[in-house]
Parts: sequence; C-alpha cells; structure tokens
Amino acid sequence: MINLLHFIKKTLILFLLLLSVSISTHAKVLFSDSKLGKVVLHEGEENKPLLMLNEKTILTGNDMFYRFYLEKVFDLSDSKILIIGAHGDAQVCPTTFYIIEISSYSKYKLTDNFGSCASARKIWKRGETIFLEIPEYIQWPSALTSLQIRKLKRIVYFYSYKNSTLKVTKSNK
Repeated sequence: MINLLHFIKKTLILFLLLLSVSISTHAKVLFSDSKLGKVVLHEGEENKPLLMLNEKTILTGNDMFYRFYLEKVFDLSDSKILIIGAHGDAQVCPTTFYIIEISSYSKYKLTDNFGSCASARKIWKRGETIFLEIPEYIQWPSALTSLQIRKLKRIVYFYSYKNSTLKVTKSNK
C-alpha cells in the first residue's frame, strides 16, 4: 500500500512538472519594460495565438496557423511603438502588420492590420512618423528576374504617432 501511494505521489509530481513545462513553452515574451509592462504571446483556445499586454488580450490570431512576431521597437520619450508582424496561411496572405503604441502600463493604441502580404523591406522613423516600405505582393517572386523585382511598386505606410494615424502611398521606387 505504501509503495502504491509513493508511486502515485511520484507520478502526480511528474505530471505537474510536465504540465508546468508545457504551459511555459506556450508563452513567449516579445517585449518587456518596467514602466509599460509586458507584451506576451500565448497559445489560446484551439491553438489560436493571443497577443497580450499585461494579461489583457489585444490581438487574437485567426487560426492555429497564424503567428505573431516582433518586427521592430521604437523608443519614444513617453511611450514605445511596436511593429508586430503576423504570418497567416501562406496560400492566402503570408504577412501583414499591426502597430501597437503603448503609452502607459495598460494604455495602448492598435492599428488595424495592414500590408501587401509581403515582408517589410525597410522600417524607419523620421520626426514623429514611422515608415514601412513594403513591396507590392507577387505570389511567385521566384519566377521574376531581378530587374522585374526591382521595378515592382513599393507601398509606403506612414504612421504618425502624434495623432495615431496610418496613411498609405504607392511609389515606383
């Protein structure tokens, strides 16, 4: 009887240990700041990813194939701006972006998703504006020559953090 209780105790401890390891691997800290808190990527119901700011869900992925990642962080005097990339089903639209402006521990602004389904070519800040240059999306870029790729239109997104607006222009850069 004592051996059976000892076995059950060891099995229960092992199960709890494995469960805690499993839970911890499903959470990834993307950003952490002592004043603004943490942006953490969790796995939610049906394996849908959740992007959380200080334990509050701010973005939910469409399905289990959706993945968020931190593209870039900009430090401002009183806030931070995070460029979040999102990979979806590669057949439909492989990459889109979100901008999260965090101004205090639980206060944030979030843009709608945007992009051309292609990865960002350049991301930079000038004055009170953040720029994302993204090439026009072509489903089979490997079928193009390097000259054809250089001639693709560039889509430039402008995010003004002074008034939290996102604008877009197309150029032939």
